Amino acid sequence: MPEPEYEIDPIETKVIFKSPGKAVLLSELEENTEINQRMREGLKYALREGSISNKEYRKINDVSHDTANNELTKLFELDLLDRVGEGRATRYKPKI
Repeated sequence: MPEPEYEIDPIETKVIFKSPGKAVLLSELEENTEINQRMREGLKYALREGSISNKEYRKINDVSHDTANNELTKLFELDLLDRVGEGRATRYKPKI
């Protein structure tokens, strides 16, 4: 894994960790107005664990199957998650 980069200015300091793919700044997730807090939590879970299922999304966010499906689909449409598999075996993997 590459060494982190640092951006230092008088007001704030940013530490940037780069992965083999795109650089991920979790603060950018917090600023994204197209996704709600549950979607942020689901995306963070997928980043941490490598993927997320509808069942896992429902458990961490305490939502219905339909809500989980709609919000995971929205993250897929925003190009933040890849959809792998079909039906109950569907998993969502982070693209970032």
